[in-house]
Amino acid sequence: MPAVAAAQISSFGSSVATRGGVTPAIDLPSAAYVGGGVDFGLSGPPSATGLLAFGASRSSWLGVPLPADLAALTGGQFAGIINVAIHVPLPLTFDVSGSAAFSIPPGPLVPGTFYAQLFSQEPATGALFGASSLGWGIDAQTAPVIRSLSTTTVGTGSPLTANGSSFPAAASDICVLLTNGRGVAGALVPQRSTGTSVVATVGSVAQPGAQAFVTVATGRGGYLDPRLAPSGVSFGPNDVHTWVSDGTPAVTFPAPVSISSRPRPGGRRVCTELYWTHDGTTGDLEMRIPTGLVCPPGTQIFLQFDAATCSGSFAFDYYHSITADATLSAFQCANRICQVVEQAFFERNPPENVSCNISIDPTTFEPLLLLSPPLGEMWDPATLYGYLALDCP
Repeated sequence: MPAVAAAQISSFGSSVATRGGVTPAIDLPSAAYVGGGVDFGLSGPPSATGLLAFGASRSSWLGVPLPADLAALTGGQFAGIINVAIHVPLPLTFDVSGSAAFSIPPGPLVPGTFYAQLFSQEPATGALFGASSLGWGIDAQTAPVIRSLSTTTVGTGSPLTANGSSFPAAASDICVLLTNGRGVAGALVPQRSTGTSVVATVGSVAQPGAQAFVTVATGRGGYLDPRLAPSGVSFGPNDVHTWVSDGTPAVTFPAPVSISSRPRPGGRRVCTELYWTHDGTTGDLEMRIPTGLVCPPGTQIFLQFDAATCSGSFAFDYYHSITADATLSAFQCANRICQVVEQAFFERNPPENVSCNISIDPTTFEPLLLLSPPLGEMWDPATLYGYLALDCP
């Protein structure tokens, strides 16, 4: 696969709050790619108007050196700091929660350096603009490349190192999956990353004995703080990971690895293995957990779901590994899964609304339904994949 030119995004300057005390802010993916797109998450005063400005310089604008004092340039009519040459101004309106969004669709990004700055209207007077001096430079570079793997056999709990170049510095911004023609065969949780290597731990594998390919994609991810675990379960650092693609195609190492069918670590066994189904209309994910299921203390609960774009590139990944600290019924097990998923999405930046609805059928099943994840809305529901495994002691 040819290398794709990527764009490193970084902030500069200082922020200035409006008189209402709100500091406008730009929230961007960790990278953008030449030929791809980029989504801007914006925040400012609730229900206020604003301006998102794009420019090709951060050193001067109309002969004025940057950064420049906006109040000095306008005789006090406007307030704030200009950090970016304003070549393309885009008016916008923040919603009642102070959020706004703007997207550059795939295609326009080209090699080079560009900048963006967000201004918001002063809510106290309706006239002044408090300028966020969050600007973002986009510099072309080479996308991640995998040159070698540390092993040719993987299994639940085993480490794997992918060596190469141009990996993101934050391990949470990387998605590592085992893929083959039968879907996602397993997820790896990235633990450490440098520019030349990624160290990941294999989670539960769905197809022991099969072969799969190590696939890596970049984007924005995050780990849930273990202190947020609900009662009755626990998890460690990096055990709960959410990730969204930055739009670049996934990179796959050409040589397959074998998925080990040997016993799980610590003599564990797979006592339950379930797959998600989804509503073809909404894309909501549903899993039916048998009512007789019991999770004794020490049971490890692996949960994974993924979504892909219509082109097949991975766009979304969620993974968690939690351990039951007490005996949990099927309903209690589903309830704990639900709480961890909701918290993981709420902790994302910006927070995402994902909720669960567990309806009980006392005669047959207890469906665990994930409501309103951005799966069916943003990506092709036909590409959704989900897997749940319980490893019993």
